[in-house]
Amino acid sequence: MRKIMMIIIIFVLTFQSFAYINIYPTTFDRAIDDGKGAKSFYLSNTTKYPVAYRIFMEKTGEKNDMTDWIEYYPKSIKLDVGETKEIKMQITAPPTSKKGEYISTLVVKEVENPIQKRDENGAKLKIYTELRIEIAGYVGGVEPKFKIDNLKILDNKIEGVIKNIGEIRSKIEIYLSDGKDEKYLGSARLLAGGEKNLSEFKLNNFDKKYNKVIIRDSEGKLLTSMKIKE
Repeated sequence: MRKIMMIIIIFVLTFQSFAYINIYPTTFDRAIDDGKGAKSFYLSNTTKYPVAYRIFMEKTGEKNDMTDWIEYYPKSIKLDVGETKEIKMQITAPPTSKKGEYISTLVVKEVENPIQKRDENGAKLKIYTELRIEIAGYVGGVEPKFKIDNLKILDNKIEGVIKNIGEIRSKIEIYLSDGKDEKYLGSARLLAGGEKNLSEFKLNNFDKKYNKVIIRDSEGKLLTSMKIKE
């Protein structure tokens, strides 16, 4: 009689990899003073099996950790196939908090109803997934600040460097514009002092009517814009 083995595998996924855990949005970059620190995340089950997750916050070990300021609900979620549920989060900075950026980690960990597969030897696989999202809040009116250097179109390719010249990290969305219409080019999350080359974003069938690059934050607020040089 052939023995059936049980193998348990745990996958730890960063916010850049969502093969098994589908969550939106994937960032929290916003003010957390003056009652502004409320946001919802939406967790969906896109697998063929019912799933269940434990939701918790994890301290970063850094001096600017804000985990103790966070309230969230629920602490666990069960999802049927195709179902989506909401995770509500409220971050409230104490009145005595110093100006600056604060961070924590949101963890979504599968705890039961695992995806089941069998390998070529008949071993039954239980695959548990775990997603960790670093979230950031800021206090004291700190705003994201970006600038664009050396922006131009060369050989039907966009060139230029986006730099985060502010004090906080932020996710940005990049668009081409002709003053009326906008075309989404891509997104990036940059730490303070970080930069990204626009040539990393594919520019298919560039229409010369687009004469400007626009950068918005994840809430749609305009951060900066610049005309494209031919």
